[in-house]
This record gives sequence, structure tokens and C-alpha cells, in this order.
Amino acid sequence: MLDVNPKKTDPQSPQAKLVQMAMAHWISRLIFTAAEMNLADHLAEGPRTAAELAQAMAADAPSLYRLLRTLASLALLTEDPGHRFSLTPLGEALRTGTAGSVRTSVLTIAGDLFKQALEQLPYSIKTGRSGFEKAFGVPLFEWLGNHPAERTMFNETMVGIHGAEPAAVAAAYDFSEFETITDVGGSTGNLLTTILGHYPKPRGILFDLPQVICDAPSLIASRGLTDRITIEGGSFLERVPTSSGELRPASWMSPGDKPATANSSRLASTAATSST
Repeated sequence: MLDVNPKKTDPQSPQAKLVQMAMAHWISRLIFTAAEMNLADHLAEGPRTAAELAQAMAADAPSLYRLLRTLASLALLTEDPGHRFSLTPLGEALRTGTAGSVRTSVLTIAGDLFKQALEQLPYSIKTGRSGFEKAFGVPLFEWLGNHPAERTMFNETMVGIHGAEPAAVAAAYDFSEFETITDVGGSTGNLLTTILGHYPKPRGILFDLPQVICDAPSLIASRGLTDRITIEGGSFLERVPTSSGELRPASWMSPGDKPATANSSRLASTAATSST
């Protein structure tokens, strides 16, 4: 079995360390395979052998056993003396539909969408142009607008990546003084709904590209905030909702530190109108 655990090879020579770094995409693909095959869901009810899992997953038992042992070396699984595998807390995060699940994030980040774009990295470095556009022919959000399934996965990935950030923002700042809070580049409204869930007084405006906010109504409804949030489509490069007053950037992703020409996958900003 290939040893892909860097902790077992320290201290490393520069050569060995570079080789280990070059193998990183192997680990990414292993975790992607576990997520795609719903391995964590098959282990949700308790330990199982490779043979038992292979039957349930329509897989080749010896090949699956090698995958399971490798995932165990990465601390996603444990193997007992009876060769039964169980989920660790790390592996639990690959389960479907559970609190804190990152399965969709793994499928997106380690999947073909990012892979094909990253394959154009030399082109981007040489030309200064978008590798994604070179690979797919159009900008990211335009492509997502024409691929609903991938758009939904991408939006869920953004929620997974930001994890506990929205709750931390809501707890760290007192939003109760504001009448209206506008989340610019707010995607599905994860940040905005978390803030409004903490503060019953303000109303919200969710502002993002029309093709990005398609999935927002369902998330907003699931949190019982449909009557407090207005959804508006548009580009922050062209305008922000005119009902907002002070613009308070939370995090900007802008090439060359030029917000006016920002091209980001997520611009988390809050425009708040005081109730006074």
C-alpha cells in the first residue's frame, strides 16, 4: 500500500518533500472517490469489512480494501483486528445531508470543474487571462448559469467552505441597530440568513448575479426568513441596491487590490442602512 501520510516520513529531504507535495493530487482524488461512492454513508451504521462494503457498493472487494486501508492511513477510517472499517470524525464529514458535511465541497473542489480549470494554470501565468475561460469558453458564473446541477453544487460548496464564519460574524458584531442589511455577492444567502436569525429587527436584501441567486429562495425558506429578505439580481461591478447606505466590506477578493475591477467568486460585503 502506498504510504501517503507525510507524518510518517518526517524529517524529509528536500527531494522527498517535493515528491510528497507532487502526490497531493493523489490524496485529493482518493477522497473524491470516497465521496463519489458514498462510502461514508455505507459506514454510517457501524463497522463493515471490505467484502460487505463491496457487495453494497457494487465494487471489487480487493480494490476497495486497498482504498479503505489508504483512507485509514489518512485518518478518515480506522481498521480493527477483524478488518472491519469505521468512520473517524474526519470521515464523518463525508456523510450526506448531515450537519457540517463537506461531501459536496469535496466533489466540487476535487472534481472535473476545478481540475480542468487548474490544468490551464500555465496559460493563466503566461497570459494573465482566466484559465477557467480557456478550459470552458465562458466565465465561471456564466457557465454555472447554464449548468443548474453544477451551480447548485457550487453554491453548496461555498456554504461548506465558509463553515462557521457566518455564525462568528453574527456573534462578533451588533447588527441590531440597522433597519436593512444588504449582502452584496451573497450567493444563496447563508451569511445574511444567519445574521437575521440572530437579530429579529432588521430586514435583508440579498444581491448577486441572477444565475447565482437561483438557489437562494429554498435556503431562505428553510430558515423561515422569506418574509424578511428581498432578492435582487445584478452585478456589484455595475451597482449595488440603492436602498442601502453605508457599504461595509467584509472580505474582498480583487486582483491588484482594485475593488472597482474585482472578479471574485465570493465578495462578502454588508451594506447597512441605519434605522435612524
